Amino acid sequence: MSDGPVLLAALAPARGGKAKPAAPPAPEPVAAPPPYGQEQAAADIELVLTGRGKDYLQARARLEQHPAVAAPLVTARMAATPAPTTAEQRRLLALLGGIARPEDIPLFADAMRRDVAAAVKQSQEQGIELPAAEPWREVLRAQGPRPRPR
Repeated sequence: MSDGPVLLAALAPARGGKAKPAAPPAPEPVAAPPPYGQEQAAADIELVLTGRGKDYLQARARLEQHPAVAAPLVTARMAATPAPTTAEQRRLLALLGGIARPEDIPLFADAMRRDVAAAVKQSQEQGIELPAAEPWREVLRAQGPRPRPR
């Protein structure tokens, strides 16, 4: 019976102290997501062209967060053969408007000219071209003054 108190003393916490809880296991390192590259941007551009709802919004947000990767691919897609449809061009231009690069201003100005010309062809009423130009005016105003060549 002399072994009993020794065994209990070994299992009991030290006098005046509390038993320390066991340390939780260290969390396993989480693998970093792969860097956003051209393949992901190209897939997101296709989602912007064809998607709707949450998928569209998430793809567009990723593209706008990575303008250095996305913008050259978007402008290349606009110049690709076969040419994007009018609806696709509008989506791509809206995406470029969100990225807001000064070098894309000529694309917005061309879109405004096309829309105004189409509005004039549809109706010869005075002032009909102003509503057609308004969305592009907003984009151009948001871009700020264009740098002048030296």
